[in-house]
Amino acid sequence: MSSSHLLALLPPPALAEQVVAFRAAHGIRDAAATPHVTVKARSGLGEALAWVPQARAVAAQVSSVALSIAGPRLFRNGTALYLQVNSPEAVGLHLALLAALNPAERFGYEGPGMMPHLSVALGRRGWT
Repeated sequence: MSSSHLLALLPPPALAEQVVAFRAAHGIRDAAATPHVTVKARSGLGEALAWVPQARAVAAQVSSVALSIAGPRLFRNGTALYLQVNSPEAVGLHLALLAALNPAERFGYEGPGMMPHLSVALGRRGWT
């Protein structure tokens, strides 16, 4: 099995603990065990790690990223329960990473319309 990478922001520890506790209380076993807000999905982040220097250079230019966490939501297709995240800075970081890494292919949700969120449970990973 090949490795998979993504670039993410970590929520405040108290919120991460609440997400982990919620998952445990409801028997949710999500592959993304560490609660996070993805700023760059795995497209273009290959096993060779040639992308790491560019990603670090982009991250070094960012002093901080404010995250405003809102209530729980479901994606329209019902595949995930998530906490809505409002953060122009996270979207800006996402766009800067896309520009610097220039992946040959992108997922459909990457780009200016990217919606930051913190996944609580994913339907394809044991939640129904």
